[in-house]
Amino acid sequence: MTLRSLSLHVVLTASLAATLGCNREQSDSIRVSNLAMDELGRGKTKEARAHFKEALALHGDNAAARYGLALCEIEDRRLDKAKEQLAIATRLKPEFAEAHYHLGWIGHEEGKLDVAESALRRVVEIAPEHADAHLLLGRVHDRKGALKDADQEYRRAITLAPSRAEGFVRLAQLYVRVGADREALEVLEEARRVLAAVQSPNLTAQAQLENERGVLLLEAGRYREAESALLEALKLDGSQSEAAFNLGCAYASQGQSEPALRYFRQYLASARDGEPATLAREVTKHLDERIRRRASDPTKATGG
Repeated sequence: MTLRSLSLHVVLTASLAATLGCNREQSDSIRVSNLAMDELGRGKTKEARAHFKEALALHGDNAAARYGLALCEIEDRRLDKAKEQLAIATRLKPEFAEAHYHLGWIGHEEGKLDVAESALRRVVEIAPEHADAHLLLGRVHDRKGALKDADQEYRRAITLAPSRAEGFVRLAQLYVRVGADREALEVLEEARRVLAAVQSPNLTAQAQLENERGVLLLEAGRYREAESALLEALKLDGSQSEAAFNLGCAYASQGQSEPALRYFRQYLASARDGEPATLAREVTKHLDERIRRRASDPTKATGG
């Protein structure tokens, strides 16, 4: 999970807190909480957790500190603890959109889709242009089978944050599931045009898009186009193991055993155990045997 950017959070300085009538304990709590937010943004979860707790010891009604401590719990996958802190934060500050968002995210993670939907609807009531909430709400609808609503939320997320790939990818995957492959490809082509115009492109996002295009083209039997898209995915982000697997499939489908073997091996170098890895091992063994047979007696085996 990618936590929401901490730069979005408005924090109070001690002097401003004093101006607003905060007492010494409240001002100190805000100061320590700000320090913890900075630490969390720099990946120092342990230090941030200690400072959030210190801030709460000074002033237990510091909603920002409750929220920050919840983010620490999420980082450590202690979701029940995170929910406790988020519930307190939203009680202290009912319009706290980010706290509601993370309650929705946890609900989605736990498969409690009605809980997730309720929290995310609260987010978009408070902050209608919260792109992440619309995107996650789309995923909730998607899992519940409400595909029309999912389509609407994905498109809303795309409208609000067109330079991000995930909305396009989710929408394309939805179309694939209902057999609308042509529409899915159109969505991904539009995403390519949008991302190409971004001044500081997210190469990982672009690679993800190219991988999705490659899969669709592969399933359509357009192997050379799939090969091109998947090579581009790996060029943009060499860590895209799925693209390596799919590229192996593209070459194998064209009867090119050597490059197929090379990319299946590249995939296996970083793959986790599971069905794709098992399949890749079986195909790798088959291709290796085929290449060795062909090398020993070219008349016994041809490409393919």
